Amino acid sequence: MATRYWKGTAEAVAQITEAGINVFDAATTYGITIGDTTISLLGDTDEETTTDALFALLNASTNVYFSGITWDRNGATTTSTIRGTSDTAGLPFTFTTYANGGTGSWNAVSDTTANSGPNDWETAANWDGGVVPIAADDVVITDNAINICWGLDQNAITLDSLTIKKSYTGRIGLDYKKFATAADGATTTASKIEYRENYLKISSTVVTIGEKSGIDTETGSTRILLDTGSNASAITVQETAETSADAGRSAVRLLANHASSTIHVQDSLGGVGIAADDVGETSLVSEIKFFGSNSSSQINIGSGTTFTTYYQSAGTALMRAAATITTITMDGGVLNTYGDYTITTLTLNDGTVNQANDKTGGDAVTTLNLVGGTFSTRNSGATRTIATANITAGVFVGNEGVTITTCNEPSGRYTMTTLAQ
Repeated sequence: MATRYWKGTAEAVAQITEAGINVFDAATTYGITIGDTTISLLGDTDEETTTDALFALLNASTNVYFSGITWDRNGATTTSTIRGTSDTAGLPFTFTTYANGGTGSWNAVSDTTANSGPNDWETAANWDGGVVPIAADDVVITDNAINICWGLDQNAITLDSLTIKKSYTGRIGLDYKKFATAADGATTTASKIEYRENYLKISSTVVTIGEKSGIDTETGSTRILLDTGSNASAITVQETAETSADAGRSAVRLLANHASSTIHVQDSLGGVGIAADDVGETSLVSEIKFFGSNSSSQINIGSGTTFTTYYQSAGTALMRAAATITTITMDGGVLNTYGDYTITTLTLNDGTVNQANDKTGGDAVTTLNLVGGTFSTRNSGATRTIATANITAGVFVGNEGVTITTCNEPSGRYTMTTLAQ
């Protein structure tokens, strides 16, 4: 198909959305809901009186979900229509109607003017050629600093490729912990969480993040939130920004849910998180590889992540998992394991493994092949079992509570150190 480049040059247009009372009943409570908050009142006299009273309540609210919207009754259509207009062009909102008790009801919510602006993926003017990307397109985001905050739900689209180069310094997605009050998502308030989409949801057969153009001064994006959905995707993170826009979380945060998807991470100073941003996130991939040349790289694998194969040769990894990991191979770096799952085969050639995962009712590690490096169980005092340890070389640091059912010792002289927790 076509190659589409992100420009972010559209003019901002304020959203206008409305809904009208369909059936009036004085016994019904009518309201408007945004996020986790509903403003409502009991029906009063007739539709028009009720509508006037409701939009007065809405306009008087200091709740940030409502205070950035001007509410009125749209008399051009019907005296019973509640209309909301964004006070900031390019800053969208979403509301639903509420009716409880009696026989009252609302008509459907509809946009009379859709949100659009320079930060909206769905705005055609933001793309070269004036066309929003469609299935089988190749999307390139490069040489740009315009944040992509809105129109993020593109889950019906599967691209051939998505390339986010390191020369792109804008942010993709929103911080779910803070409510964005500016059209570019840069101004936020911690008084409410973000109820709108925070990940860019789009499938792509190939994803490349942080590809350099050969310029050493390229700094990269401090926030890339990407959900590739239920289609297979080969994701490669070549480099990240050195820091994250969101303290304590990775600069690149990924969700992927296909058994054939793969995630390969090279240099990630700002960190790469997999299903590690919000509670309850999940991912399903076949393989995670973490390698590169920078020892300060970081990866954070969340407890909702299911994968079978893992490889590491550099950096520091925090690993949790939702199910058994079939194979872990370590050729360098530091791996810290936590959570309730089994590692079937762990081969440590070099680097350090701080093992603290503990499978309830099963083995923490079925087979440990210690060829080099350091294997330590001191990060946890929990009782757990390593079924078979094949020790050729390296350092094994154990502690009380760890049982090795079968230990195949190296030939010749060796030293095993066991330390009390």
